Amino acid sequence: MSKPLLGALLCLALAGPAGAAEEAVPLAAVLHVHSTWSTGSTALDELAAAAERAGVGALILTENYLARVEYGLFPFRQVLRWTEGVPSLTRETLPDYLAAVREAQGRHPGVLLVPGLEVVPHYHWSGLPWNGTLTLHNTQKNLLVVGLDLATMRALPVAGSAQGVPIRWGVSAAAVIGAVLCAGAGAYLVGNQKRRRIRLQWVSVVEARPRRLPGVVLILLGLLLLLNNFPARALPFDRYRDAGLAPHQGLIRYVAEGGGLSFWSFPEARDLHVLSRGPFRVTARTDPYPEDLLATDGYTGFGGVYEDTTTFTDPGGRWDRRLQEFALGRRRTPGWAVGESGFHFEGQAGKSLGGVLTLLWVRERSVAGVIEALRAGRAVGVQGTGAYRLGLERFEVSAGGRVAGIGEVLASPAGAAVEVRSAVAASDGKPHRVEVFRVQARGESPHQLLSNPIFVRQGG
Repeated sequence: MSKPLLGALLCLALAGPAGAAEEAVPLAAVLHVHSTWSTGSTALDELAAAAERAGVGALILTENYLARVEYGLFPFRQVLRWTEGVPSLTRETLPDYLAAVREAQGRHPGVLLVPGLEVVPHYHWSGLPWNGTLTLHNTQKNLLVVGLDLATMRALPVAGSAQGVPIRWGVSAAAVIGAVLCAGAGAYLVGNQKRRRIRLQWVSVVEARPRRLPGVVLILLGLLLLLNNFPARALPFDRYRDAGLAPHQGLIRYVAEGGGLSFWSFPEARDLHVLSRGPFRVTARTDPYPEDLLATDGYTGFGGVYEDTTTFTDPGGRWDRRLQEFALGRRRTPGWAVGESGFHFEGQAGKSLGGVLTLLWVRERSVAGVIEALRAGRAVGVQGTGAYRLGLERFEVSAGGRVAGIGEVLASPAGAAVEVRSAVAASDGKPHRVEVFRVQARGESPHQLLSNPIFVRQGG
């Protein structure tokens, strides 16, 4: 996206939304960006320079954290296991990452660099490696977290982290009994020979054969039983069964208690591919999960505009239902929609750094100001092309002399007429076809109003 085009978009934003614009200014941000600190191909300085050239005012970095998976063969899952991952941050590298962001910020004061993480709350396995049915589920069912300090980041309850989970130094009684039986039987076989009497005419011969191999195998089996159970951590969720949404809700709660923000990432994207690891075939699968945005609560928002087909935000659909529940006091948070980029490098799947924006209205131009605007919902997701973008020229609700803008609550006097003003314009100042305008309003059940559409056709 060109800098003049983005400047035109910001000029449109300066006119509205009125309720927010009175004390806040627009800031174009790109949310969900990866650098060379994880799975991106562009260094922080290069990203900041590219953002400056494009007129982007903030990059919300979401580096992968503990992005690795593990599979262990039953019944020795702790000792006979396979681990694989992609470049990601660890507890040890988190301080270096945060320091690098601060240093890059000092070299590029024109772009705000907001450090965050992309995390996997839980994944699980199904199937068997022997018959090609082994399947890895939900490694792309992720959340983006920002606004946390180092200590809180290090203790995130995510897959691959045992932080805060005590080590169980004891060995279970079943493991001890099994190990003793195996080792005892093995020692007996090693120390005793198998004897067989052979009669040859008038002579009897006793043949003695050592049974060391089965004895050694049993002894090793006993040792494996002990090693597999000592020491061990009683992780809260088993990676070999579906834990539902409990890990995700727990992470959302933890982030909120730590003062941070959490966003569901690409809720309607689908991931399905097959990996070959030696003689084994592994299917990685993450299904779209828009219903989970209704089944969980307390998160800040979700990717509502991104380069894929979405249905969750369709008028009268699931997002409207959630917003209505928040308005009626049944939800802790409304769940704001944001523009989500998923940027790793320029040209990746046709992406550009400014292809999807989150237009914020910030009260101060700082990292704290960006966090506050995201928390308050003063944000609009925008997707466009190099030719032009739609901008929200005006959006406000007024009643009884009071005015509210995006993310705000209007306290309307009883009986006062409620007036809604909105205007959408294109950044190039030219007319473009907009097919349908409509209005939908809901009161307490069963009261609602849904207008028929007005169709607009440019030029006739």
